Parts: sequence; structure tokens; C-alpha cells
Amino acid sequence: MHNFYFLFDFWLLLGTIFAYCPENSDYIDGLNACLLYSDSEITFQGAEEICKVYGGHLVSLSNAFENNIVASYGMKDLKAGQAYIGLSRQSAGAQWAWTDTMSVGYYKWASGQPAQQNCVILDVTEMAWRTVDCTLKAAYICKFDQLIPTSPGPSTTRATTLCPDGWKFWNKTGMCYGAGQEMTFDDAEAYCITFGGHLASVHSDEENDFIKSLTYNTSCDRNDANWFFGTTILGGQIYDRTNLTDYWTDGSPTNYTRTLCNVGSGPDGNTILMGAYPTTCWDCAEGNWGTSPFERSEVVYPNFVCKTAPNPLFR
Repeated sequence: MHNFYFLFDFWLLLGTIFAYCPENSDYIDGLNACLLYSDSEITFQGAEEICKVYGGHLVSLSNAFENNIVASYGMKDLKAGQAYIGLSRQSAGAQWAWTDTMSVGYYKWASGQPAQQNCVILDVTEMAWRTVDCTLKAAYICKFDQLIPTSPGPSTTRATTLCPDGWKFWNKTGMCYGAGQEMTFDDAEAYCITFGGHLASVHSDEENDFIKSLTYNTSCDRNDANWFFGTTILGGQIYDRTNLTDYWTDGSPTNYTRTLCNVGSGPDGNTILMGAYPTTCWDCAEGNWGTSPFERSEVVYPNFVCKTAPNPLFR
């Protein structure tokens, strides 16, 4: 009897060790699933049936992290810029549902969406969703939660560390953030652009606090330009007539302004600086904002933070 249980456990172990993705799909570490990207154009229902043949469904997405990971690999693996995901509804106004029956609690609609159509494609460049007619023939993405116990095939394992080295992924926005030091505004923005991003835009107190944590400095020392270490360039400008955010270099909405300590107008406007240091250094501190009136190409600030979308090319 003991031998029986030993052999049973042994074969269970083998089934775990020798578990592989269906042919032409890849295991995505962190998603704990295999994904198949297909450029073969087919209707929504046809794509779902193909996924089911291999034991899966059209991909479901439960948060920004999953959405951005799936879209990022799509930019690399799909010739088409859009593909079916597993979200649909019976008619306009009806409830949305995933084909794998996962509960629907996350949406990433593109501007002006959803429209009247009842099936959904993922635009991999925008990392956003659009509705389409379910008879549209399009590329598709399958997801396989259960690995196939078989001999090794051509499948590979991919890591979900899709941020540049040393950067941090933040699940609340689905974006990568990287801190740098000792640059002018113009040089810092150019540096961020090399990673496909921009100086960080901010859209909530939570995001502001997260960015603060990346450059926070308690020394109260100053750089050669006499700025406290922790003074952090953000990618925006304050409009001095309203004391509200005027624009972000990444083009995102100007829907947030942090408490302002001071505003000073200059030749390049009012560049937003975050005080990522304690109030023992200065009262404009703990993530609150001030502005710099100096030319963006001349003054070197102690810190800056870049923001960019995850990308498989960072691997």
C-alpha cells in the first residue's frame, strides 16, 4: 500500500514537472498561464472555439498589470494591431461577460468606448479596448490556465519583468517608473523618451506618494545648484492664473494638482517640482509641489522620475 501511494505521488509530481504550454503558445511567468497570439483572422465565436480545442478560452483580463502585459507581448507577436479578447455581451446594454466565466470587474475602454457592438478587441498599441461586430474577422489571443502534461515542445517561458532594469512597476496604473539624478528638465525628458516614456505625470494622491517614495531623501543636503536632494522634476507645468496643472509632457489629462507651496513664473513657465524630503529640510515637503521659474535647459535638479508602459523589449 505504501508503494502504491509513493508511485501515485511520483506520477503526480511528474505531471507537474513535465507540464508544457500548447504548441505555439508561451508561458507567461507571473500570469501563471500560457498565451497564444494568432494573426489568423476569424470571427469572435470561431476564435473562442479554437481556444477551447486546446483547453483554453479567449484571454480574460482582471487588472491593469495583466492588460499591459498581454498588450505588450501583442506589440511584438502580432502583425495586426488589434486582436479579440474574451469579453462580449448578448446585446447593447446587456451585461459584459468573459468566455472563461471570470467575473467582470476591470475595464480598459479606449476613448469613446464602448460603442454599440457586442464583442471586444484589444488595441495593443493603445493598450485599450474597442467594441466591434462579432462577425468581424480579426486576430485573437488565447489563454490557457492549465498546462498540458506532455513532452517538451517549442513553448518558452517569458518573464513579466517588462520594465527597464532598476525601474518599478506599479499595479495601480500598470506603468513602469524609473528615478534618475542630476539633470536639467530638457535632458531628463530626453532621457525618459529613450525608454518610450516621458517625465512622470501624476493623476492621484496615491500615484504622487508612490513617485515620492522613489526619490525620498532625508539628508537635507543640497546639490551644486542649491536644491535639496529629493527635489524631483515632474513632467508638467502649472498655469499661474489658476494654480492648476496646465499640461503633462506625455499628453495625459490634467486632472490632478497637488498642494502648491509656491508658484513662480519664468521664461519656460512653471515647471513642477516635487519636494520628496521631510519638513525638517523645508516646509514645501512630503510630496507637495512647488514650481521653478528657471529655463529648462539650464538648471540641474537633484532628481527626476520617468514613466513608461511595460514593453517586452525591456527584457
